[in-house]
Amino acid sequence: MCRTRNKLQKGVAKLKKEKHKEYVFLTAHQKRKGLSDAEVAEILGITTRTYQNKVKGLSDFTLSEANKLSKLLNQTKEELFLT
Repeated sequence: MCRTRNKLQKGVAKLKKEKHKEYVFLTAHQKRKGLSDAEVAEILGITTRTYQNKVKGLSDFTLSEANKLSKLLNQTKEELFLT
């Protein structure tokens, strides 16, 4: 039982370290609008570093953040986040 628990904990830890792909379409639309990371982060109400980590795929955007980005960049969420 203890071995199974250890394997499960290691598997969960591994999944937490994995990240998804960088959001290249989001970055492209942001640049096209002439917006800096700091400007977008301020609009989302998060720090610039947090925004950069989310764009790199190190953490997830919330639904609220995705909706704000969609409106800001005049793109659907699918266009911004599905690669």
